[in-house]
Amino acid sequence: MRGGGDRGRVVDAGAGAGFGADGLLAFLQCLADQGAVVTLEAGPSAVPLWRLRVLGRDAEAVRASAGECVRTVVPALTGTGADGSTYVIPSDVARSAGIEGTGVLLLDWLVEQGARVFLKADGDRPRPGWTLLVREGPLPTRLRADGPTGGRCLAALVTALRSHGVVVPV
Repeated sequence: MRGGGDRGRVVDAGAGAGFGADGLLAFLQCLADQGAVVTLEAGPSAVPLWRLRVLGRDAEAVRASAGECVRTVVPALTGTGADGSTYVIPSDVARSAGIEGTGVLLLDWLVEQGARVFLKADGDRPRPGWTLLVREGPLPTRLRADGPTGGRCLAALVTALRSHGVVVPV
C-alpha cells in the first residue's frame, strides 16, 4: 500500500539517542509511515553530493546538502503520483523538513571522513523500518544497522564508531 495510509505518524525519530530534533529524519519517517520508500545517500568526492530519492515517484534530487535535497523534493510530492500515491505532509513536518539535525550532521561528518553512507526509510515493510549502511572512512568494516527509526540506526552507528576507537563529534 502506497501513500494515504492509515498508519499514524511516528513521533520518535530517535528521541533518547539525541536525534529526536532532526527535521529531516522526521520528514523521511512521515513519508515511510505513508508507505513510501525513501533513500538518502552520499559518498566522498571533490564536492560531496547528497542524493535523495522517493522510489515510485518522480522525486529525486542531487544537491550539496541533504537539506537542499529535501527542499527540492517536497514540491514533487504534492498531488498524485504516476503510481497513484498521495502523500500528506503535515505543515510542522514540512517546515522543519530541511533542518539538518544531529543525525544528518553526523552522516555529513562521516562523508567528510571518506565514508559512503546510505540511509533508507522503508514504508513497504509491514511496519516502517530503517536501514543504515556505512562503509569505508573511519570504520574498518562495513556497518549495517536496522531499526524502527532513523535515530535508532544512528545510535547504533555511534556505538559502533566508538567501539572502534573513533572519536565521534556528537
